[in-house]
Amino acid sequence: MVPELISGPVVLKNATIFDGVEIKRHWSIMSDAGVVSYLGPDECLRNVTAPVIDCGGMFVSPSFGDSHLHLLGHAARSLGTDLASLEFSSVAQVVKELRDVEIDQEHAEWIRLYGYDDTKLSGSKFLNRWDLDQVFPHRPVIIHFDSGHQTLINSRGLEKLGITESTDEPDGVTFDRDTASGRLTGVILEGNGYIEKYMPKLNEKLLQRSLRDSFDYFVSQGITGVTDATENNDVDRLNFISSGLEEAGHPIDVEFMPGFNMLDELRSAQIPYGTVHNGLLIGPVKIMLSSSSGDLRPDMTELFKIVNECHISEFPVAIHAVTEQEIDLALRVFSKSHMPGDRIEHASETRDDQIERIASLGLWISTQPGFIYNRGDGYISQSQGSDLNNLYRVRSLIEKGIRVGGSSDTPVIMPDPLNSIYSCITRKTQSKQFINQSESLSIIQSLRILTTGNSDISAGSAESSRLQTGQFLDIVILSEDVSVSSEDTLLKTEVIATVKNGEVEYVSDGDLLRPSY
Repeated sequence: MVPELISGPVVLKNATIFDGVEIKRHWSIMSDAGVVSYLGPDECLRNVTAPVIDCGGMFVSPSFGDSHLHLLGHAARSLGTDLASLEFSSVAQVVKELRDVEIDQEHAEWIRLYGYDDTKLSGSKFLNRWDLDQVFPHRPVIIHFDSGHQTLINSRGLEKLGITESTDEPDGVTFDRDTASGRLTGVILEGNGYIEKYMPKLNEKLLQRSLRDSFDYFVSQGITGVTDATENNDVDRLNFISSGLEEAGHPIDVEFMPGFNMLDELRSAQIPYGTVHNGLLIGPVKIMLSSSSGDLRPDMTELFKIVNECHISEFPVAIHAVTEQEIDLALRVFSKSHMPGDRIEHASETRDDQIERIASLGLWISTQPGFIYNRGDGYISQSQGSDLNNLYRVRSLIEKGIRVGGSSDTPVIMPDPLNSIYSCITRKTQSKQFINQSESLSIIQSLRILTTGNSDISAGSAESSRLQTGQFLDIVILSEDVSVSSEDTLLKTEVIATVKNGEVEYVSDGDLLRPSY
């Protein structure tokens, strides 16, 4: 398959097709000028003069979405040094590994490290700034944890940021302290927005190039629609992403969640929810709810004030709520002020009564089932007897009629829809341990949350993402029929091609899709 074929009539035959509702075998798709003109059994499409591509039973689905990620975080990560592959079980091993890490940032003002997974540590000792000072005594260093909610800064870095033992914590941000001495450990929780204000900006040209590389990566995974859910999103970020999309030729669609501080600008510019501005769909206002300090911030009064102000301005909200305690507070506020389009981001730990309440309020959920595979072993090792049965209860949410979308929260984990499908079906971690198998999904349910489910919780949810006649051809072609694949085969399945609006945005091997005439 090559792009010019999609511009005219072309037939994909002998495919296993998921149309967004059901799976059909030995079906064909015909598109003309990028629009689906036929979708049905192979035998009903005969005497066609258009080029024909025999899919040989390969799997065709509506292209995937990712309803919660952080575009500039994903782009910035590739400009730093990735620590995800480090293997360790103690702080001493981390320090040793850091000494051997190749740092290709000799001209950078700060050394930026990404993807540190502290769940690999055994015991009660955690990495702190003094450990980091052993390796980097003179240059400012920041480590971004793979959770996305913690950073570690060495002593030189704290000095550069002006953070001292007497610096007041900004609202919602926690400066971790050593329990014995009371001194700052260098770990900062929920401080990304605060730190960003004082850190030197990344080179814009490099970041823009990395952003375009991110778009290429997404389409290589079959993803053509994403939602940027960054709580400090503002006009500058919107314009930066818009510029990157324009330069790249809009290979993906982006929904942009404004931060609460951006609400006044949107109102004054008369840019409402659900409209497209500078090529980006304007989504709900993102609100960060955190319990990192032990107390919920913002509290009930402040959270209600923020949510209600957004609703008065006819903007739904998307509240970050991970723990049961955070979800309880979000639900109390939603019970007092609610409008269609309100979302809970993550909903990682949910009880039965919370799921009932979410359903009764008509809230939408974006969650991360792929964490079961990618982070599940860490959850198990750190559970300390806590109940993991409430973790990522996607099946229970769906069975209550709740709109659920699947996402990666990248850069926490890399976007990988097939990995997420594996997690949904098997509920297995990387080491093949199970987490609450009763929440496992069928292949159709798993595909839905990553395709039609994500479009259902979008600000543009009126637009169907189903594969049907009269619609632009928006599909992903997979190397294996995932509806009958073994678990091991599912993890090895590859994206052969990604088509958006009738144009090929990615193809891995054109020979596999060579047309006949």
